[in-house]
Amino acid sequence: SPDLVRDISAVEVFVDGRLSAREHVHGDGVVAVRDLGHDKKRVEVWLPHFGVTKVGWFRFRDGSEVTPTAALPIRFVAYGSSITLCKTALYPSQTWPALVARASGWDLCCLGFGGECHLDPAAARYIRNSAANLIHLCVGINIYSKASFSERSLVSALQGFILTIRDGHPAVPIAVTTPIVSPEREAQPNAVGWTLGDVRQEVARGVMALRDATGDRNLHVIDGLALLGPNDVGYLADGLHPSAEGYRV
Repeated sequence: SPDLVRDISAVEVFVDGRLSAREHVHGDGVVAVRDLGHDKKRVEVWLPHFGVTKVGWFRFRDGSEVTPTAALPIRFVAYGSSITLCKTALYPSQTWPALVARASGWDLCCLGFGGECHLDPAAARYIRNSAANLIHLCVGINIYSKASFSERSLVSALQGFILTIRDGHPAVPIAVTTPIVSPEREAQPNAVGWTLGDVRQEVARGVMALRDATGDRNLHVIDGLALLGPNDVGYLADGLHPSAEGYRV
């Protein structure tokens, strides 16, 4: 039903890059892929991009041979808020990090935390200790909404987060994106007196100051307004999160 599709994310199975199964499993359920033939194939399982998921048994036809696939050349780590989690995307393979990774032939590690992107040291240490060839950090919207940092603390926290990652990945490209447009928040002060525009400016300033101080030419800033800006508000589902089409854009 439409409500089930909206409230429960699907499980998707791709075989040699093509969708072979897509099921919305409510409670205990089975996702089956049949008629794979006898040739060796690459099978990818995309788990739900929101909600709580428990994986049970994998069962294979008698005589099947199952081996881990070779690692893809690029490991793409994306950290951010609900705008990286992408609940309004229709399927787990159609979040923006998944679309980018699939189009580029990259392996994806998506760390999208709904409402909880606050530069937590544990997240920085996890990225530091994980395999990564390309790192994307989308920073600012949760910091604005929860007023978790002020003018005194944001730049320091952001630079510390990046430097922790750099301890494990000294030369990996890191791109930091400032918040995309959110019309109601652009000029509305939060609990510490910052507008979303202020947060956007401070995130960019912190990254560029670190880049200049360290000579780190693999550290980049992406202006969120260049991705979805004032002329793109039609791609927002609720004035904050992109719609499914917005994520594709």
